[in-house]
Amino acid sequence: IRIFPNDLSVLRLMGALLIEQNEKWAAGPRYLNMTVYHGIEKDDNSEEAGMLKLVK
Repeated sequence: IRIFPNDLSVLRLMGALLIEQNEKWAAGPRYLNMTVYHGIEKDDNSEEAGMLKLVK
């Protein structure tokens, strides 16, 4: 019993699944809290802000 009528139908299904997974990954939750970064960036006198300037 063949589930797919031809090879191209398998490729279309796999492509659609990969695109859907990529969209879920791209729109998923953020793993880094950027408010801490922006708070350090605003405080120019802190040691962390100096390190950020070196990295940029």
